Amino acid sequence: DAKRRVYDVAFSRDGKLLVTSHPQYVLLWDVAKGTQVRRFEKPEELVGKVAFTPDGRFLFGFGGHDKFFRWDVETGKLLLTVERPHGDAAVLSPDGNSVVASAWSGGVKFLDFETGAEGKSIGSFDNGGSVRGAAVSFDSRYVLYGCDDRYARLVEIESGREVARFGRHLEPVKHVAFSGDGRFAVARVLLDGQDD
Repeated sequence: DAKRRVYDVAFSRDGKLLVTSHPQYVLLWDVAKGTQVRRFEKPEELVGKVAFTPDGRFLFGFGGHDKFFRWDVETGKLLLTVERPHGDAAVLSPDGNSVVASAWSGGVKFLDFETGAEGKSIGSFDNGGSVRGAAVSFDSRYVLYGCDDRYARLVEIESGREVARFGRHLEPVKHVAFSGDGRFAVARVLLDGQDD
């Protein structure tokens, strides 16, 4: 089973567990033993991205373009399925409290990871077009998101104030990430199907 296509992998913060997402299932692994611990309860659609909460008790996943999922790691039970704004990406904030979803309608939306309740919205279609990728700084103070206007925007979450704009890239910004210490950010675009 594990030899089939893998969409994403993630380690627990202590490095003892690994989760893998596949077309038909999500699996939990014991890293030291190299053995499968459990198969998570399968949602109705494929899961393209996975991440553990900082305490390792819950697992985040997002699938397709419009849902995110919350599982109990101990039991593998699917606890929550939430409709989210239509978009290319959703990420779990490093503190494990929020899901940040990119929106084709522009900007990013914050949703409560425990309840799915919609919270703050940052940005708009008029300010960058559709958002294709998002990342949250490790101190959960900033969100970085990539837009169709070929810029990546760094925004202070609490105030909603844009503090920096990176670009103008040759194509829309598809993926963004922060370094572990929060001092650096990276943006990735595709040029004729090739990484820029």
